[in-house]
Amino acid sequence: MSEEAATEAYDTLILWLREHKLEWVADQIEEEAALGKLEPRRLQIPETDFFEPRRTVLASSLPSTKPPSSKTQSAEFLVRVEYSPYEKFHIALEAVRTVVIGAVKIQTQLANTLDLGGGEIHFAPGETGTIQHSYRTTDIETQRHSIDELEKSLNELTEDVYK
Repeated sequence: MSEEAATEAYDTLILWLREHKLEWVADQIEEEAALGKLEPRRLQIPETDFFEPRRTVLASSLPSTKPPSSKTQSAEFLVRVEYSPYEKFHIALEAVRTVVIGAVKIQTQLANTLDLGGGEIHFAPGETGTIQHSYRTTDIETQRHSIDELEKSLNELTEDVYK
């Protein structure tokens, strides 16, 4: 279980997405990974006497008549920290499963629900879109086979990362 293996697997998934014309997914994953995650952190600072700032500064050079304050104030803040290589890999893995595998599962369910036989399904562009998408229900078998192979590869990749 090495961080190098997780980094290599992450890079492999990003490259695979780009090779399969899913640059937008790869870009979103990389943006998420670059942002990091939020974690709570406690910050402690020494209290200062705001009413006597000069005396506090000068007190270091003169004999002290009053012991310095050892009080501190603390507060909890959310800070961004980098994802670990394992977390980055997991983000990429789940994105591939959701976008790629999930899309084929949706198409399969849609074709089964509509019971089109060997027909086609057409998706008209939305109000702002100009691209029309369609697919034949007979193509789903080919896609399902490819997705089964992809799932198998993703499982093997996951095993390699967590050895």
